[in-house]
This record gives sequence, structure tokens and C-alpha cells, in this order.
Amino acid sequence: YGEPAWNAMGSAPGGTIYALLTNAILKFKPPRQEVEKLADPPRPISAGIAVQGNCLYFTITSHLWSCPIE
Repeated sequence: YGEPAWNAMGSAPGGTIYALLTNAILKFKPPRQEVEKLADPPRPISAGIAVQGNCLYFTITSHLWSCPIE
């Protein structure tokens, strides 16, 4: 899925952990931490992760992008 993006892991209420790689958005589901691929970004992810409500935010170069989450 590529290299880890800068500042690339974050958590949401309930213990779900999200990770950004340059070519994939991943979700680690508790309690066994199973990995689920949520999406392929349109271009390589550069940095950042913020979880707010039902969206995950990150950057691709200088642009802010979002991905809906459960």
C-alpha cells in the first residue's frame, strides 16, 4: 500500500485506529485489530490525519481531502 504518510495514524471513539499510507487508507478494527482497506486515494497521500465526526481528513500535496468513515 505504499510508505507511511507523515503523521499517519489516528483514533476514533470506540478504539478504531486509522492509518494512512501513500496509496491506501486503512482501518484497524478492535478487538483483534483486523485490517480493512477503506479506500485508494486519487494521488499519493502526503501527510496528516484528523478524525472528525464521520470523516477522516488528510492532505495530498497542498490540498485537503476527506474520506467518509463509519
